Amino acid sequence: MRFSDIKVGESFRIDGELYRKVSPLIGSNLSGAQQKLFARSAVVELEGVKVVDEAPQIPTSIDGDELLRAVRQLQASIGQELQTRGDATDGIAKLFKAFRAQLKLPL
Repeated sequence: MRFSDIKVGESFRIDGELYRKVSPLIGSNLSGAQQKLFARSAVVELEGVKVVDEAPQIPTSIDGDELLRAVRQLQASIGQELQTRGDATDGIAKLFKAFRAQLKLPL
């Protein structure tokens, strides 16, 4: 079976190691949690066991004032990041992660 045939979330074995497919091109090693890029044509052995993480805890509500503060902080941070660097993809991704953490949303 080819890596591209496996669905995201399914586990597979390659070179004696057990992985879980976490994106169309990336597998996460289940023993060490390291990620590896795989060619779509890589030959793998489907393990047949679907690995499911615990569902993230999502708050049932968010305080309006807290949300407004977080949005304003994110807006200011993104503006500052864009002024500092022209290509701010990594910086913006970190800002969104901090924003989600501030609101206690799953990262």
